[in-house]
Amino acid sequence: MKLFMYTLIVSSVLTFLIACSESTAEKEVNTEINNSPSNTLIGKWVLINRKNANNKEETFAESPAKLVLKFEGNGYFEMFDRINNVSHRRGYGQWEQKKTALTLTYQNTDTNLVENIEIQTLNDKSLVLKINKPKGYIIDTYKKQ
Repeated sequence: MKLFMYTLIVSSVLTFLIACSESTAEKEVNTEINNSPSNTLIGKWVLINRKNANNKEETFAESPAKLVLKFEGNGYFEMFDRINNVSHRRGYGQWEQKKTALTLTYQNTDTNLVENIEIQTLNDKSLVLKINKPKGYIIDTYKKQ
């Protein structure tokens, strides 16, 4: 009888623990989806700083001309200059993100240009991109608009 009660209690505790762990795992997955970098990437980003491989640095925070990178939830992006509240489009296309890899496919009249970029920082206020070029790299820092 004692063995039966002991087995029943252990089985009940194990069943309870398994049920709790499954609901916790489901909550973690939902949190990851809701807080995924793709969701954070969507919106308008304004370039505030650019640094190259030779540590030459340019700051654009106080400039009246702004470079804006806009990511839409439907997978499209647009890059444009804003000068005195007038926008001039530089390029547009589709974007795809896989963890820290960001692919921008620029759509032109007769060709597409693909640019592979590394995301170094991404949160709700800041975006830092490392763009590899033939003669080094460029690190662009954006702030969310």
